[in-house]
Order: sequence, then C-alpha cells, then structure tokens
Amino acid sequence: MAKQSNGTDTIILEGFNVNLNTPTHVLIQQTGSNFQLYVNGTLAGSDTLASGNIQNQADIFLGSLGIDATTGNGLQGFRGEIDEFLMFSKALTASEILQLSSTNSLDLMVTNNNSVGNVFYGQGMIVISDPRPKYGTITTKLFNDRLYNTVTQTTQSATLSTLEFSYNSTVTLYEHEYICRIKQDEFNFTANPTIRQNNDANSELPKSFVSNSEFSPYVTTVGLYNKNGELVAIGKLATPIKKRDTVDLNIIVRFDT
Repeated sequence: MAKQSNGTDTIILEGFNVNLNTPTHVLIQQTGSNFQLYVNGTLAGSDTLASGNIQNQADIFLGSLGIDATTGNGLQGFRGEIDEFLMFSKALTASEILQLSSTNSLDLMVTNNNSVGNVFYGQGMIVISDPRPKYGTITTKLFNDRLYNTVTQTTQSATLSTLEFSYNSTVTLYEHEYICRIKQDEFNFTANPTIRQNNDANSELPKSFVSNSEFSPYVTTVGLYNKNGELVAIGKLATPIKKRDTVDLNIIVRFDT
C-alpha cells in the first residue's frame, strides 16, 4: 500500500499481493500530476495527486510510520527485511523501472550512473569494466566481451573485436612555492670536502689556495626538508649563483604536484 496526503485528502494505492519469502521490488513516484505504484517492474496502481501543498519538514522513516512519543518505538513497524533503498531526483521511465526490478537481467543498472570504467594514471591504463549502459543498443548489449540479444535472450556468435572511444582528460595541478632566504652571514664557505684540509668534511680549516679573502662559494643545489629534518625535494639551479657576504640571497623554489 502507498499513501500520499496534503493533510486533508489522502490518496491510497493498494490491491496487490506479495509472495512471502520472495524478494519484491516496490517503487513509488510522482510523475506530473500522477501518483504511481510499481511492483516488480509492473504498474500496480495510479491516481491523480491530491491537490494542495504536500511539502513538509517531517523526517523520513523507513519501516515505520514514525516514532511513538510515549514509548520511543516505531509506529506500525514493518515486519520484514529491506535490502536496498534508492531515492532519485527525477521520475523514472517504465523501462528504467523494469531495469531496476529485473535483478536477474543483463540490463540491470549496475552502477546507476554513466561511469563505465576507471583510469589508472600511474599505469597508463584505461579499463572499461561495464560498458553496457553506454554502448548497448535497444536489442543488443555487451556482456562478458560477447554480444547478447536481450530480446531473444541468446548470446551472439560475434565477439567484440574493436572498441573505439574518445575522451578528454582533466588533471588539476597544484603549484607550490617556497622562498629560501640565505642571510649575508650564512653559507659563506663551500661544503665541498676537497677544499678542506685533509679532505675532511668536518674540518673548519681550508686549504691554502682558498684562504684568499675574495674566495666565495657558488650555490648550485637547494634542498627542501620537512619538520623532522628529512630531505624531501632537491632543486638544481640552471646556473650557479655566487654567494656574496654583503647582501642576502633569496631563491624561489616552485614545483607542481
């Protein structure tokens, strides 16, 4: 039974039988000025909508008529099992309702959307997992790489040998920008161990040929570290930049992800 009311007049659709212990598909919808009830893909009842305002702010209850304010239990609870519950933003056509109700049909709306597969960018693959809603015709569908005639319910001898499609790819790129500021009194000596005495990277004494006051290192590489001191990115300069001890040096690092 299905009810629709404007607060004064109530439209009731009933009179169909449901077999016990057998799954039953029930659909209720408003299409135009009609109130319809479908059972297992077949129109079981239809009537003109009650006039007036039928909108309200009440909660939606599944399996009961609401909550008893005294006991807190559901009113007239449904004695059975509800397997799936779908809500659509439009009225469905008779063929769409039949597809939803035919759980054993190859025409079943598997995804209820226009998605036919997935794109795996890392592997460079496009996988079409369920092309039936997109590439089928009125009588012929694609099922397990074979053409299936839904009218005669027979598998055709032909197989799918060629599938052509076109697509547009949209990828959002995020640009990150960091400013690496080197003060004039920082990094004024090279980190190259061959410049230090005994080629010791921990030595603070340079070799004699670099003891001139005019000696200045050149910046060739910039490293980005996280808060744990772990190196996460390395940037190479196209041209080495001389590190001067009279001015600060700013290096802007940009990269996309």
